[in-house]
Amino acid sequence: MAKLPPDSVCDRISRGVLLLLGIGMVLAILIPAGPGWDFANFYDAGHKIVAGQTADLYNSRVLIEGKPAEGHLPYYGTPISAVLLAPLGWLSPRAGLMAFKIQNTLALLLALWFLYRQHQPVAARAGLTRSQHQCLFLVAAALFQPFWTIFRVGGQTTPTLCLGFVLALGWLASGRLLAAAVSLVSVVAIKPAFVLVLAVLAVLAGVRFFLYAAGCGMAAGALSVLAMGWRIHQSFLQHITEQKISSWTYNSSLSVFADNLYVVVGPSSLWRALGLAVRLLAAALLIVAWLRGRRGVVSQGARLHWLFLTAVTAGVALMPIVWEHYLSVLFLPVAYLLALLPGLERAQIRLLVLVCGFAATQNVVLILWLSDHLQLHSVPSVLVAAILKSAPLLLSTLLLWHARRQLITLYNDPGARLQSPR
Repeated sequence: MAKLPPDSVCDRISRGVLLLLGIGMVLAILIPAGPGWDFANFYDAGHKIVAGQTADLYNSRVLIEGKPAEGHLPYYGTPISAVLLAPLGWLSPRAGLMAFKIQNTLALLLALWFLYRQHQPVAARAGLTRSQHQCLFLVAAALFQPFWTIFRVGGQTTPTLCLGFVLALGWLASGRLLAAAVSLVSVVAIKPAFVLVLAVLAVLAGVRFFLYAAGCGMAAGALSVLAMGWRIHQSFLQHITEQKISSWTYNSSLSVFADNLYVVVGPSSLWRALGLAVRLLAAALLIVAWLRGRRGVVSQGARLHWLFLTAVTAGVALMPIVWEHYLSVLFLPVAYLLALLPGLERAQIRLLVLVCGFAATQNVVLILWLSDHLQLHSVPSVLVAAILKSAPLLLSTLLLWHARRQLITLYNDPGARLQSPR
């Protein structure tokens, strides 16, 4: 592996990154950016709950208490998840915006802190000093724009999801299957698109976890229907099952190239089929790699940890629309492989660097600027744009697949196993 700087240099870099991130987060909270973007979506959902307009939850054009909504973005969470947003409805839009950003910041910092602490023993066993691991982790996190783009759009629920995923990862790997199932079902309730991650885990993690996940899912569904009625759930199901096309500006999926061709060349079932085939192939590569390699891993906890990283990456790879902030969950496999850096091959280290490098380009301000100034309308140009947007997910898929044999060796080292959250 490439030689890392001495501890004194790593410490200075870490302090510099922490200072920049701290200043950036404080400014991002204080600057009222994004009131008409994603924040409006969540604020309006919470406002409708407070106003007793539950039936209008998936109608983005309706008046709320006789006044225009803050925005017109559709709400994609489950009906019961909107209850969590009710506190925003008790605040003014400006106060709600600041409160939501503060909540996002706290959830994100907790997720990163837990993730760092879980991997510190792994990094030490792999040969990294605490200073080196801290430096690598902070630099990678700072480059991971999917974490930070939420501030420009007024906040998101994704930081809370990241925290849920981090907790579930530690619990699953340590055998606390019920806690992991509860955490993952909660994640899916907030963002149903991540049901694909839970589905992969439920099918492959064993009968016991399947029963826990199914039981928690049915209990959450029953609670939601009893509390909010069946009619609103019919609206929810109709809303999320509508076929949608999203071009490269807001989509980082593996099939965004097909959506771009659909827009530029013209509607065709061929583009949809091609995009679906690419997504299925990527997920299949990761799942088959785990199925073939699991027998070589002695520890059940290590097998489940590898499965979790596989499920997160494969689940996102299967999504037809991947908003850039969804890519933040890819930091889970990145963080683990960073901790094992001395044991990786050069090609895997290069892929790891490329994942972080291309993640730095997933900045909504940069992408919108490119879209406005470059005016990409030709087939070659939109394909290049699609590669730029899908690169973090594509490279993450290739990284896990390329490292499949290396992971078997690393997982059989007791020091390479994750510590459960406390």
